[in-house]
Amino acid sequence: SLLQSERARAPARANCARPRTAGLYARSSRPRFSGCSAGGERRAMSELFRGALEALREDATPDDVGAALDQHLRSYDFDREAARRLFRELGSSTPAPLLVSLGACLQQRGLADLGVAKDAIAASRRCSDWGAALEIFDGMLASRVAADCSMFSATMTACEKGSAWANALGLLDKMVSTRVELNWITYNVAVSACDKGAKWVQALRLLGEMTASRVDVNGGLLGSTINTCRTASSWGQACLLLDRERWRLLDGPAPSMPALDSPRTLWRLGANLFPLVLLQRPGILAVLKPANTISERLIEQVGTALSKVGVTCVSRLDEKASGVLVIALGSPGSAATNYVMAQFAGRLAMKTYQCLCSGEMPGALGSKAVLSARLSVEQVNAAVPSQKSQVRVSHAGSQEACTTLVVKAFYHLREDDGTLGGSFTYLEVRPITGRTHQIRVHLASIGKPVVCDYTYSRDAHDSDSVWCPRLFLHCSRVALHDTDGKFCSAKAPLSADLIIALMRLEIYNR
Repeated sequence: SLLQSERARAPARANCARPRTAGLYARSSRPRFSGCSAGGERRAMSELFRGALEALREDATPDDVGAALDQHLRSYDFDREAARRLFRELGSSTPAPLLVSLGACLQQRGLADLGVAKDAIAASRRCSDWGAALEIFDGMLASRVAADCSMFSATMTACEKGSAWANALGLLDKMVSTRVELNWITYNVAVSACDKGAKWVQALRLLGEMTASRVDVNGGLLGSTINTCRTASSWGQACLLLDRERWRLLDGPAPSMPALDSPRTLWRLGANLFPLVLLQRPGILAVLKPANTISERLIEQVGTALSKVGVTCVSRLDEKASGVLVIALGSPGSAATNYVMAQFAGRLAMKTYQCLCSGEMPGALGSKAVLSARLSVEQVNAAVPSQKSQVRVSHAGSQEACTTLVVKAFYHLREDDGTLGGSFTYLEVRPITGRTHQIRVHLASIGKPVVCDYTYSRDAHDSDSVWCPRLFLHCSRVALHDTDGKFCSAKAPLSADLIIALMRLEIYNR
């Protein structure tokens, strides 16, 4: 219907003819989009057909999709490039069955090739439907499309993101049997699939194959393997793996840095004060990140001062949070950086936060709780940079997340007239996983948002900003191993502004 209305609005296009081309579905004369270049015309055709496809019902049959495609083919030049553009532009709300039907129609009409297959699988991944990705993959193989490493990797990624780790590993075995060469991306997806399935034996085997094949093993991939062992309750194997890789990676001395007169030395960078240095150990530097400071910018400052050594970001803190920020001493990809990064990716580095949440947590002082809820990142407002996306708790979320907490104290806010106002709970929090805004989202999901968290709490009170100047979230400790294999920890006491905020409250016991 969209195709017919478009032609009705532009009757003059029917009179525009051009010579027959060599395209598979070229016509001697066809409608033209007035004022469009060849590239613009193709984009307009693709957009028109996309609208026609998305207008179909979710339960549309392959014949319905085929009819829409045939109508488009009769009216316009629709080649493989147009098919690839169509798949790239289809939104995440497109029903997966339509993607499968469209892929089958393209195969029947000889328009399927390796590029079309990759874009179709990528569209399925955006729709969070690994089953559709597998069906398209099998259909493309049946139509004799020669699958390469990237096509396998795209399908494996769709399965891994959908927690179908067994299917992802099955595709890996198929790559080996069909003698398709594996690369770093394929190994990375496979190890991640092992991580989700707690298949630590397979993960160790893949790591050994990568080492034997001289495929670069970076800190993230090593960390995923370590986390697989940890998840499968093989703590001993995880620690042994970390120690073994330390000897393999660090075949030379760890990078040194200029000696500091004191761990609390302040260096000057132009008009700005260098951040407070909390810890200096082989391969590791820990600094105090102030609130309302972006971690990457702070690390750039450190890198400017230590340009001869080089530094790499291996962990981050929320912009509005304060506390310990660990930086790897070494350039990106260096052995020291990979070793430190592996501890964060493998969840062997332990972070401890202090926070104050709104409301009264159940239980007495010292009570412990575990918050385990999957997270997803959803687009909110693309027009406003600060509101482009937010993290949500979602049962269908692709990110597993786990947070432990301990109740440390209960507080009341005493109003100006002497009456008691709202109640608050002081918590010690440890994120087992390291997802963006994990602590804030988990606490907000149980109705106990962090004080002054206006992003994830609809009921955040503006009055809180009167006695608390910012988000009450502070990273007080990070513990990990340096490149000598020795355990160390960096500590940062609660910042002065948060201490003053607590002094305005009244502690009580239940």
